[in-house]
Amino acid sequence: MMQVFDSKGRFTPLSGDQFAILTEPQIGAYSSLVTAVDDVATVYAEHEAAIAANRAAADALTTAQAAHAKAPKWTRLDEVRSQIEQSRPGYLARSGLSLTKVDPSIGAALNQARQAHSDCQIRLQQAADRRSAVNGALALALRAWQVATSQTITQEQLVRAHLAGETQHRADVAAGRVPEREQPRIANSKIDQFAYYTKQHGRGAGGGRAFGRGAFGPSMRGRTITPKE
Repeated sequence: MMQVFDSKGRFTPLSGDQFAILTEPQIGAYSSLVTAVDDVATVYAEHEAAIAANRAAADALTTAQAAHAKAPKWTRLDEVRSQIEQSRPGYLARSGLSLTKVDPSIGAALNQARQAHSDCQIRLQQAADRRSAVNGALALALRAWQVATSQTITQEQLVRAHLAGETQHRADVAAGRVPEREQPRIANSKIDQFAYYTKQHGRGAGGGRAFGRGAFGPSMRGRTITPKE
């Protein structure tokens, strides 16, 4: 199989000589792979731009919220005075009262910042969805390229290769060229001990002295140990 990605995952186009020896199915698979790689690069750039725009919109919203929090606002008293003024025109002037002046542009700026941030979040989610889609398309294109440039092997060939390897290994062991394969041993954790002995229905059936305590086996129980022993 021809390698089209380096050790760092970067796409490396085929040379002219490599492309010249491709078959028709391989050329189609390679064209699809190049298209998928280009789509990934484009969509990834769009996703990064959407992230930057969303971050800027979030900062602008924070600034607008801070300005709105500092701006003077109507209180319950202003609402009452406004209702009296509507029912009795001239009341505020005669009483020497006034309403709190509110800058409408501050509230409008806050609403605009909220809408802009919401739009950026939608575009960011759409860019993330497109990124997932092109990643899936790239995976399919890469798989198609691997299939087109790899030698297929049937199940029968795989079984025959396995049996031939086992036969060769036994011959090598008999000739002393390689050591015998080690059998899997019991692990040393308490949980593994419990699971092993429970499965094997007792310590005797589970591997002898694998997890026994002390220096002597159960057959030595009750005996007087002499220094020679």
